[in-house]
Amino acid sequence: MHCNNQSGAAYDCDYVGKNAEDRCSLKDDYKVKSKDACPLSCGECEVEASCADSTSWYYKKSKNDCDYVAKKPEDRCSLKDDSKVKSKDACPLSCGECEEDVPAPAPTATPEEEDEDEGCADSTSWYWKKSKYDCDYVAKKPEDRCTLKDDYKVKGKDACPSSCGECEVEEEDEDEGCVDSTSWYSKKSKYDCDYVAKKPEDRCSLKDDDKVKGKDACPSSCGECEEDVPVPAPVPAPTAAPEDEDEDEDASCADSTSWYWKKSKYDCDYVAKKPEDRCSLKDDYKVKSKDACPSSCGECEEAETCVDSTSWYYKKSKNSCEDYVSKKAKNCAKKDEFKVKAEEACPMTCGAC
Repeated sequence: MHCNNQSGAAYDCDYVGKNAEDRCSLKDDYKVKSKDACPLSCGECEVEASCADSTSWYYKKSKNDCDYVAKKPEDRCSLKDDSKVKSKDACPLSCGECEEDVPAPAPTATPEEEDEDEGCADSTSWYWKKSKYDCDYVAKKPEDRCTLKDDYKVKGKDACPSSCGECEVEEEDEDEGCVDSTSWYSKKSKYDCDYVAKKPEDRCSLKDDDKVKGKDACPSSCGECEEDVPVPAPVPAPTAAPEDEDEDEDASCADSTSWYWKKSKYDCDYVAKKPEDRCSLKDDYKVKSKDACPSSCGECEEAETCVDSTSWYYKKSKNSCEDYVSKKAKNCAKKDEFKVKAEEACPMTCGAC
């Protein structure tokens, strides 16, 4: 036997449901109590036959109904109508408050024992609440969405292993290449990966409407790929050690002028700005930055003269150590786009020598 509300006129079960604690004791002309006629609204059902959104609830205006809530449930499920009924109570399906929604096909799981040759792929049938919230939706913000569950309590990270970074990365097999997205853009379609590539230092932090950063959607343009086009091998440090090593150490401990990581702009000067993170980087020939940039990485026996960087600047190139930092002591706390403090890049000016 189904547990459903009876339909009626203005003061019907929808009316009762908006303030159940006060209205479930009302009686009609035949002395039938509302809790008996509206068991669903009055919470008299042991198990709801179905969990459906209200067709009459709305927030301020009739257009702001449950469909409106469903478009942005994380922000709109706390809204209330004129009767102080919350949207999450009136729109349980849209707000994910149902124990079971309309059954959907079981997601295509990737069995652990399945042949690895088939790869680690996302399910094409899994979704959270609504079909539009699928693995593509999860991929746009995996840090928040990989814990979402479908009607079968299957987590996003299990159904969408590729989007959630659950696949084992085969570092050596990169024939597929690291390519830019052909659909990503910021604000307007013309601001795509080609646009980002023209000025990556400023544009790789741009985001699209789904908050996906340019550096994630355009890895090639933003220098996020492991390998690009091979380049000439860096000039190695001298192999023949002088007989008097102590006297000739300063001459041999110099940074390479040709080594770089991924793109030519990521050279030893780039490494020097944040050596603690960048001295383990490798070029296309697997030469580590600490070997090619010994001075920048502090691998020399004796430190070089304590001098200010000639390439560091704050926001604009004119805000250098000499022209900007030196003017005010508080400027030594400023950081460049790589989060390098002025006091580190301008040790002489900031009295850090």
